[in-house]
Amino acid sequence: MSIIELKELAPNRWKALYEGNYGTYTIRMTYDGVNASDYSCSCPSDYYPCKHIAMIEKAIKRRLTTAASKNTSDDTDVKKMLKKATHSELCKFILDQIEKIRGLNDAVYKEFAHKIQIEIEQPQALKNQNDTNKYVSILQNGFQKAIRNCQLHCSRDEYYYADDEIDIDILDVLFYKARDYIKVKNNTEAILILKTCIEEFATFLEKQKGDIYLSINDYFFSEPFVIFEEILPSLTENEQNNLLEFCKTEILKPKYKADSLIGYFNDLLMELSLLLQVDDFLPIQDVLLQRISDKDLYQIRFLLEKKIDFLQMKGYNDKVWEVIKENLQIDTFREKLVRKLIDESLFSEAKKLLDEIKPNQWGNVPVYFDNLRLEIAQKENDITQIRKITLSFLKNKFANKYYQIYKATFSTDEWKQAMEKLISSYEKNNNSHYPSHAIADVLASEGLKIRLMEYIEKYMSYRLIMNYYDKFCDEYPERTLAIFRFVIEKYTEQNVGEQFYRNIVDAFKVMKSIKGGKSMVEELKQKFQVLYKRRTKMLEMIAKC
Repeated sequence: MSIIELKELAPNRWKALYEGNYGTYTIRMTYDGVNASDYSCSCPSDYYPCKHIAMIEKAIKRRLTTAASKNTSDDTDVKKMLKKATHSELCKFILDQIEKIRGLNDAVYKEFAHKIQIEIEQPQALKNQNDTNKYVSILQNGFQKAIRNCQLHCSRDEYYYADDEIDIDILDVLFYKARDYIKVKNNTEAILILKTCIEEFATFLEKQKGDIYLSINDYFFSEPFVIFEEILPSLTENEQNNLLEFCKTEILKPKYKADSLIGYFNDLLMELSLLLQVDDFLPIQDVLLQRISDKDLYQIRFLLEKKIDFLQMKGYNDKVWEVIKENLQIDTFREKLVRKLIDESLFSEAKKLLDEIKPNQWGNVPVYFDNLRLEIAQKENDITQIRKITLSFLKNKFANKYYQIYKATFSTDEWKQAMEKLISSYEKNNNSHYPSHAIADVLASEGLKIRLMEYIEKYMSYRLIMNYYDKFCDEYPERTLAIFRFVIEKYTEQNVGEQFYRNIVDAFKVMKSIKGGKSMVEELKQKFQVLYKRRTKMLEMIAKC
C-alpha cells in the first residue's frame, strides 16, 4: 500500500494514484500550500474525508518542502551551466533527449500539459475553427497517451486487471482550466472547453474496442456537466439557449452510446428546458426511445424515468400515469400502478396486474410483488393467502417481520403445532457443519431458552453462541459459560490466523460480562499460553483483553 504517482496537473491542482487494499485509488485535491480543498478519493471508504486525503496532503507538503529546499541550496555546476544556456539551446537539448530517453516525452507532457496554449492571462475567446482545433488536438493527443500508458501498465504489471481504472490526465487539466476561466468571468471560453471535452471524449470512446468506458472513472463523464450546472444561473439567456441547442444536437448523435453520457446530457437538457420554459425535452426522449431495442428494458426504463421526472416537475401528473400504464413491461412501473390501486382500495384490479406477471428466466418474481400481494391479503383479511405468502418468505430463511405476521394468523393452540412444523421444515435442510440459524431464531423469538441452549449445545458453533448467548446468559450463567468454554477451546484448536484470534478476543470479552466469566477467561488464557506457546500473535492479543 503506497502512493504510486503524485503530480500537479495545474497550479495548486494535484492528482495522486494510491495502491490500496481494494485496487488503485484516484485522489484529486486543490492545495494552495496551506489548506486542502475540493478533494475526492475513489476508494470504497464510508468515511469522508477518508484517510487517503490526509496522506496525500502530507505527501504534497513534503514535495513542496523538498522543492523549496532545493531552490534555496547552493547552485551546482549543472545549474550554473543551465543558467548560462540560451532558451533555444535548452529547447534543442530537451527535444533531443526526448528522442533518446524512453518515457521522457510522457513525463514532459504530463508536467506541462496545462501550459499548452491555454494561458489564463489571455482570456480572449476562440472564434474560428483553427482556434477550436487547439483544444481538439490537445485532447486527441492526451487520449492516445492515456491508452499507451494503460497498455504499458498491462505489459509490465502482472497484477493488472481489465477493470482497473484508466486515467485521462488531459481531461483533468482542461476541467481545471475551464474553472479558471469561469473565475475570471470568461464563460465563453469555459463553455468552449467543456463542449470540446464532451464531444472529443465521446468520439474517443466510440473508436475504442469493447466497453472501455467501463474502465474509466465516472468523474470524466460527469465533471463537464457538473460544471455546466454550476454556472447555469450566471449564464446569459443567449448562452443558455446556445447550450440547449448543443444538448439537443449532440444527444442524438450515435457516438453517445455510453449510458452515463446520455444520462448526464439528459439531466442538463431537462434543467435547461425547465429554466427556459421550453418543451424540447419530451420529443427528444421519444426519438431516443425509438432507437432502442424492445428487449433492452434497462435503457427503456432509464429514458422513461427521465420523461416521468420532467412531467412531474411540470405538474402533468395525469400524463405521468399515462406513461406508466403504457409501459407495464417495466416492473417498477407495474409496482407503482399496483401501489396506486391499493391506495385507492381497488384490490381486484391490483391483483389482476400482479397475476399477469411472469417469472423471469430463473423462475423468480421480484420480491416487492409478493409484498404487494401480502398487503392486499392483509387488507382483505385473507388468512389463507397471508399464510401462503409469509410461509414462502420463511421457507428458506427466517425473517422476524414475516414470522410475526404468519404467527398472528393462528390461535394460541394452533400456533404450537404450526411452529413445530416450521422448525421441522428448517431441520430437513440443516447442515451439521453450518447449523441453521433459522431454528435458533424461532426458539429465541418464542423465548424457549432451554431448547435454544440445547440446540446450541448440539452443534457447539461459535456463531450460534455469539449470536444468542444474551437470550439466556442472565438466567443460566454457568451453563452459558460451559458452552462458551467448549466452543472456544475447539475453535482455538481448529483455527489459526489474526481474524480468528480477533474472534477469540471478542468471545473472551463477552464471557467476562457474564457472572463468573472473568475467572474462566483467565483460566483459558493460562491454558492457551501452555498449549499454543508458538502462537505469539494470538497470545499477545488475548493478553490485552
